[in-house]
Amino acid sequence: MKHIMKLNEKYFEYIKNGTKRIEIRLNDEKRKKIKVGDEIVFQKEPELTEEICTKVIGLITKNNFKELIKNLNISQYADKNEAEDKFLEDLYKFYTKEQGEKYGVIGIEIKLENENIPISIKKEYLYNIDLEDDFFASFRKDYFEFDKWFKKKQQEGVQAYVTTTNENKITSFLLLKDENETEDYSFFKKPFKPGKRIKISTFKVSDTGKKIGKTFIQIILNEAIKKNVDEIYVTIFEKHKSLINLLEQNGFKLFTYKNTKKGNGVVEKELIYVKDMIIEKLNANMI
Repeated sequence: MKHIMKLNEKYFEYIKNGTKRIEIRLNDEKRKKIKVGDEIVFQKEPELTEEICTKVIGLITKNNFKELIKNLNISQYADKNEAEDKFLEDLYKFYTKEQGEKYGVIGIEIKLENENIPISIKKEYLYNIDLEDDFFASFRKDYFEFDKWFKKKQQEGVQAYVTTTNENKITSFLLLKDENETEDYSFFKKPFKPGKRIKISTFKVSDTGKKIGKTFIQIILNEAIKKNVDEIYVTIFEKHKSLINLLEQNGFKLFTYKNTKKGNGVVEKELIYVKDMIIEKLNANMI
């Protein structure tokens, strides 16, 4: 079973650099579902754009936080130079002593999954991105006047989520757009009803094998929940089978289509996939 947990930046870095191997949490209903052998994906707050995949190798349950850390060495759950009192002080910012006594607490012993390299995704202004990067060549073929559109977004101060090489070449790119009840969908074969939506304007990953696509999906969902939108949608050509498969795995469904003018001037049908956010928002409120 896979679990996703948000983690303070400091303790995320402790896991990343090998310092921290036990995550301490309240043993509430959510944590009681964790079993040895499960996968936990830790996401670094506040952006949630970097994640680390770990495997659960042990579980330690105690009545309260003080009792738990007395049975551990500070180097197992924090930095070796950090004081236990300071750790407890930080812990009580998230959980009260009363909650600890009510539910009990758990130490989740983890190990890093060697095949999953931590992903470094940054949010970058488009005016800092080189439009001539080879990464964008496919977009020029698929969309008429892509360069004109991109330059307009640069002028508007739009940001995108990206990964880059050491030479600052783009390897993945995610651009989102907020839309409200005034948006015009009359050019869709079956127009949307008025509502709050997030449009996935641009989604491409060329640096495969690092689960960046899945991380992008999680970023999109986090943004949609935070902004309380009704739906997320994306327009996509049928040839992009792998991306369509990823979307379908995460609850996106084919809704309708529209006609799109490609770079060579030919008009082609573009599919429109939609994800209803009602269930996602309900689940988020339960975490």
